[in-house]
Amino acid sequence: MSDDCGGEVIALDNQASKGRVGGRLLPLLMGSAFEQALGGPGTAYGVARSFGTLFHASGSVTVAEAQKARPGIEIDTSNPEWAAAQPSW
Repeated sequence: MSDDCGGEVIALDNQASKGRVGGRLLPLLMGSAFEQALGGPGTAYGVARSFGTLFHASGSVTVAEAQKARPGIEIDTSNPEWAAAQPSW
């Protein structure tokens, strides 16, 4: 990061700490933060792969398995194709 944008970064940080960052800016800031934290993979795919590597040891649970332990989990049925696929996610 160059020194010439320091003022904007501080101003943005002040706005974020006051809960004033939202809309399209927040996902961009979050994506940038994850990219930096994960070593800068540079693409959405790279960030996703880094998350997969980072959390691989934690394992995974499908929606159907989670519903057995927590019957209150509901599947959104507004899109029938997605509703049919969600139990295996």
